[in-house]
Amino acid sequence: MKSLFVLFIIGLIITIQAQYVDTTLVVGSGPAALINNTRENKVYCANSEADSLTVIDGVNNTILSHIAVGDGPWALAYNEVSNKIYCANRQANTVTVLDAVADTILENITVGNSPQFLIWQPVANKVYCVNSGSDNVTVIDGTNERIIATIAVGQNPIAAALNSTSGKLYVANGAGNSITVIDVENHSVITTIDLGTPPQAIAWHSTNNQLYVAAIEAESVYALDGVSNAINARIAVGSQPNALTSNPTNNLIYCANFGDGTATVISGGTNTVVAVVSVQANPYSLIYNPNTNKVHCANAGANSVSVIRCDHNVVEITLNVGEIPYALEINLAQNTVYVANYGDGTVTVIQDVIGIEESAQISKITTQNFSIIPNPANGPFRIKYEARNPDPISLQLFNTCGQLMKSYQIISDQTDEFLINPAPLGSGIYIIRLKSGSQVITRKLILN
Repeated sequence: MKSLFVLFIIGLIITIQAQYVDTTLVVGSGPAALINNTRENKVYCANSEADSLTVIDGVNNTILSHIAVGDGPWALAYNEVSNKIYCANRQANTVTVLDAVADTILENITVGNSPQFLIWQPVANKVYCVNSGSDNVTVIDGTNERIIATIAVGQNPIAAALNSTSGKLYVANGAGNSITVIDVENHSVITTIDLGTPPQAIAWHSTNNQLYVAAIEAESVYALDGVSNAINARIAVGSQPNALTSNPTNNLIYCANFGDGTATVISGGTNTVVAVVSVQANPYSLIYNPNTNKVHCANAGANSVSVIRCDHNVVEITLNVGEIPYALEINLAQNTVYVANYGDGTVTVIQDVIGIEESAQISKITTQNFSIIPNPANGPFRIKYEARNPDPISLQLFNTCGQLMKSYQIISDQTDEFLINPAPLGSGIYIIRLKSGSQVITRKLILN
């Protein structure tokens, strides 16, 4: 159970914080993907060798059901607007669509060969399915599950990232040594960026509007301009870089290097390496938690997860999990991280509570004087808070994938309100993060 203890001493706040393994769930053989249903507070696990989805209660971390899907479920996406789950079945060449309330199958859509990756585009309510075996992307209408378009890309596309600022989709072509840039409005290819080396992973960094591409053979990360699509930098990292995550709070990008057991930390301001963190053997996947400003790194060769503190870029703790931890997902509402252990058919649940930290100043903002009005909101909403000195206040709005969608800097020395217009954000669940000095408070926001 999550606990929080705050002790007020003259001029000093002490908080108790740690991560621990809450439970381990037996799901199905070969769990390869996880996704959080933010509306119903459920987590779905795709069991690639059992041809099933396991549904997990996000509050008490118990298994609700197992759902038979197509052959080889490999990737998942959640549609917050229509409240649906999409499951790409790699060996069946289909996408199964589930009602995320009743957890019943609505449709099985035939897509391209070997669907490998799914991503939901909230503004137009479309789902993009990357088909590695047929070198194309299938565009699915998120309202009626009909195929809108099929877009030819490069050879062996394996991953994709959405640029929420420009509305472009970037597809990493593993055997094509390139990135295909797609206009999501008219489903056309804008350009193809030649890397000259195989891309392994791609992530959009909202703070500087750049795309970061991990090139496994070149042992480099490429920074791509989100406006011009030009290559801004090539950054040398560790051996066999294969996963990326974005930290918009500190303007950092983290790269897991599978071959040497490290994570490279890149500054989004300079596109240079600012730290190299030793984790454990074969780091395979990464996820950023904006609530705690930490990165979780799944070490497939060590059966462990390393938790990296982003303020100092050091490993705070390494936790033992199941065999071959493969995929990660975060439940921001519960501050819980889920680990899919491919080797033993389990999901490890890690609880993150507030850690041992000290601040030299008294809290300026507390949970009692920070509110969102109205919540749920149908349009503009107000952030109401009370601050007792003019220190800058940082206000950030994240989506449930941890992407920074809006950011503000506020200066105030009294009770105040701040009006936010959420346009053009779509309906769904968001996280509001208010930071003053060393203190951080988060709240969940629902947009209808």
